[in-house]
Amino acid sequence: MSAKITRKDLVAELERLAADLGKTPTTSDINEHAKFSYQPYYNEFDSFDDALAEADLEREPRQQGLSRDELLDAIRELADDVGGTPTKADMNEHGRYSTQPYYNKFDGWNDAVEQADLEPNHREDITDAELLQALRDAADKLGREPLFVEAKEVTGYSGSMYHERFGSWLEAREQAGLSGTQQSYGRRVDRDELLADLERLGEMFGRAPTQPEIRDYGKHSHMAYYRHFKSLRSALEKAGFDLDKSSREWPDDYPTDWRCRAECVRKRDDYQCVACDMTNNDHREKYSECLHVHHVATDDGSPDALENLVTLCKSCHAKWDRLKADPRR
Repeated sequence: MSAKITRKDLVAELERLAADLGKTPTTSDINEHAKFSYQPYYNEFDSFDDALAEADLEREPRQQGLSRDELLDAIRELADDVGGTPTKADMNEHGRYSTQPYYNKFDGWNDAVEQADLEPNHREDITDAELLQALRDAADKLGREPLFVEAKEVTGYSGSMYHERFGSWLEAREQAGLSGTQQSYGRRVDRDELLADLERLGEMFGRAPTQPEIRDYGKHSHMAYYRHFKSLRSALEKAGFDLDKSSREWPDDYPTDWRCRAECVRKRDDYQCVACDMTNNDHREKYSECLHVHHVATDDGSPDALENLVTLCKSCHAKWDRLKADPRR
């Protein structure tokens, strides 16, 4: 496996670049002047803002008084970073500005995209039913579930659009009745194929892939791994990854009522992040998904017990995971 670019390497490069440029680097600065491309930052951090925060840097907060040209330049810059037309979620998470100024200056996001000389990812009036049918049609044609990374090619709509509309790629597949199917209909995937795909994902991310990454970028469903290895953790270890034994990133399994349990926790916490008070509606607007439910580190008891679960936004979740403890204690 190729040498891993560590989180420390990425942060150090941000600090060096900021000193050289005399300002907080943008994603374009990263691609033009840094030792690494923007992609490792995208893989390692929840957003570019999170990477900057870890390097004790702040993105320019300016959102008022932006010209149309400045906003269009930001779309083009982000398009170079993501390798295609950016979605609203891409702009909110990784762009120079949020999407709000675009609604003040243009007739919606698609209008701004078109005026930046890019092709919109989708029609504004596309229905959920049409998106789900496109997934089913693609699965019938391929003989397997479509992958997140090939969604645009095989369905006509980007994976980001499905994520934005349904909250996650997995949720879209489930609503289309596809989740949990094998790679190819009527054929059972063997152990070597599963391990080879984990190794491929390891090369892609420079580390052990997480559950969402296996789900969105892998060729096989989670069920295939459970069928052969009993757990994702066991499969990753068989593929040669050295996992943190205390981490719940690759738990042996989640309880069968996990979704119901997570929703109970969100309701108990008034649909707000317990760390920063972000609401569920604001979280869906910014990240295109519901608030996360986090397992608080405990010395005893079940980690899935309601008293050991808390509601967090995506950004706070990443910070708490790095602390591996409850910062309130």
